Amino acid sequence: MKPFHWGDKVVEHKERLDGTSTDYENRCIRWNTDELVVLYIPQAALHFPYLEIPPGSVSFGYFWPSRPYNAYVWVSADCKLLGVYCNVATATRFSPGIVAWRDLIVDVLLQPDKPPRRRGVDEMPADIDTRIRAAIDEGLDQLFHDTSALLAYFSTQLTELCRASLPWRTSSSHNANP
Repeated sequence: MKPFHWGDKVVEHKERLDGTSTDYENRCIRWNTDELVVLYIPQAALHFPYLEIPPGSVSFGYFWPSRPYNAYVWVSADCKLLGVYCNVATATRFSPGIVAWRDLIVDVLLQPDKPPRRRGVDEMPADIDTRIRAAIDEGLDQLFHDTSALLAYFSTQLTELCRASLPWRTSSSHNANP
C-alpha cells in the first residue's frame, strides 16, 4: 500500500531538539519512496528575514529520507519562484498520512542570483551534542554544494507543481477535497 496519494491530507510532524513538536496540515502533490512533495497554502502574507511571501503564494515542501535537509519552495500566485527555505534535518520518515522529521535549528535561504543565507547558527546551544553538530555541518555542506542544482531542479518543476496544486489554490476552503 502506498502511504500517500495525490490530494491526500498529509500531516507534517516537525520535531525540535528541545523535545517540542508542531504539526502542519498539507496536501500530497507527489510521492515516491525517495521524495514527498506537499502543498501548503498560508492564510496570509508571511515575513521571513530576506524573504516576503505575498498573499496568494504557496509552498511546496520537499522531504527526502536520504538527504540531511528538507526544502520549502515558495512560489507566488503567478507561479514565480520567490525562494527556497531549507531546514537542516535528520530522521525524515514517511508513514501513511504523515511525514515526520527532526529540525536541527539551522536553515538556509536559497534565491536565484543571490548567495545562500544561513540562519539559526547563533541559536545552537553551546553544549550541542557532537553528533548533532556533525549532522548540521553535513547538511550545510551539502546545501551550499548543491545550491545551483537545487534551484535548477525546483525551477524545472514549477509548472507541473502549480498545475497539480490548482484545485486547492482556487477553492474557497484549502482543507476541502477539490
